[in-house]
Amino acid sequence: MATTAGAPASDEVLASRETKNIAVRFAEGLSAVPQAADGDERRAPEHAAGDADKSAWAPPRRVLHFDMPQRACNKRCYGCGAALALAPDGAPAPGKVRFCEYTQRHFCTGCHHNKHFYIPAQVLRHWDFRQYLVSDFAFDFLESIYSEPCLDIGTLARDLFHNVPVLADVRLIRLQLEHLYGFISACPTTSHDLLNPPHVPSHLIHTPDMYSLHDTVELQLVKNLLQEVVESWCTHVATCAGCRARGTRCAICHSPKVIYPFMLRVAVACERCHTLFHRDCLLGSLECPQCKRNHAAASQ
Repeated sequence: MATTAGAPASDEVLASRETKNIAVRFAEGLSAVPQAADGDERRAPEHAAGDADKSAWAPPRRVLHFDMPQRACNKRCYGCGAALALAPDGAPAPGKVRFCEYTQRHFCTGCHHNKHFYIPAQVLRHWDFRQYLVSDFAFDFLESIYSEPCLDIGTLARDLFHNVPVLADVRLIRLQLEHLYGFISACPTTSHDLLNPPHVPSHLIHTPDMYSLHDTVELQLVKNLLQEVVESWCTHVATCAGCRARGTRCAICHSPKVIYPFMLRVAVACERCHTLFHRDCLLGSLECPQCKRNHAAASQ
């Protein structure tokens, strides 16, 4: 089984996305290296004369692939540059050469010990959480970014929100938390510990579409964790006189029940005047009544 916790990545991570590589910088590190003409994400360094054969190899770079790389049949180990054992037909010799499902390259047995890990591109494109055979280099890299919020599902795989019900639920909860945070952070009685629960990574509250690989693997656990935060923050609103006073009534049905902007399932704000209404009331109205009044006042 893959280790479920990893240290933050310290190098610049290059992320491949369809027709180009996107740089994702977690910290100051190596500068980007242009993609070689053969599709390899490396550029061969200079070597002394007489070592031309090995000049075709350079140490692998830390690259986060959002799409699977094109498979290649390399004759040198992708990890150390050693010549690979080849069968008579020129293909890698079975049992002496191992294939890495992450890099889509061949490695020697000294650089590939049949470790398994999740493949980010398989998660994004197929919601596939099988653990594949990867090289030691790929395993160490993927483990190091396992808890880093580097998967922008809203940009890379937005259809997943429509096709994976629990992911749609988590996104709605995270949007609700984003609204709740803005609401209760303006309250002078809100404590720092309430606003910043130590057991919840900050990206889960402040960036609704960003996920770590760990978040996707443990999605149901993430959902339960965030729901607890929602309940805690809603309890504060319900018991705080100042927060309760900031609620409003629907300007269409005039129900005495107060609504708040973080009630995303039942309430919605007009995009133009930001007045809050019941979602069903506004959808059933031909025009926002507040905008209508504002327009009438402006035309007088």
